[in-house]
Amino acid sequence: MAIEELLEKLHGMFPVTIPFRTELKAVMYAEEHDKLKILLKEGSSVGFAFYLEIGLVEGSVKRNGIKMVERFYKAGEIFTDMDGFFEGKKALIEFTTVTKCKIWVLTRAHYVELEKYKETDKLKDAMMLLEKRIDAERAYMMTLSAKERFAYFAVRYPFQELPNKLCASFVSMYESDYSKYKAEYLRDRNNK
Repeated sequence: MAIEELLEKLHGMFPVTIPFRTELKAVMYAEEHDKLKILLKEGSSVGFAFYLEIGLVEGSVKRNGIKMVERFYKAGEIFTDMDGFFEGKKALIEFTTVTKCKIWVLTRAHYVELEKYKETDKLKDAMMLLEKRIDAERAYMMTLSAKERFAYFAVRYPFQELPNKLCASFVSMYESDYSKYKAEYLRDRNNK
């Protein structure tokens, strides 16, 4: 069961007591969504944190009126708009399902109830650390040449399950260039 996997993942990051584990299991609930379901709109209040059991989710922001993909989340990952969820700010990022998804939800109200446990601060720290790692990985990827950037991306994400347009935005290149590098990468991989 996915909630058990989440709890084991958390326990791998910090010790999780049985009372915290029991209460977290009791308050989280699962939702299933078709693709293109907006889970969180930019500018809205952030009332949820998510654990993705099945599927792919993209996180995008608008800059100068242009939608830019800044995140992809795969099965087994935790996500939310961190400042919004923890600090009560409005969402800066919009989350949309890319495929059919099964998602476990923790409400902000339930998170506040969990603050009686010492693990709650560690949970927040772990979530923030995961987000910083994603930022650092993406920042490094952007230092690479376009061809290297695609290869780096292809190794870490299920690019064949994602629309080219979203991937091109994520790796910061034109969709035509992305498609060219993707075709070269697949050709080279198939010739090995």
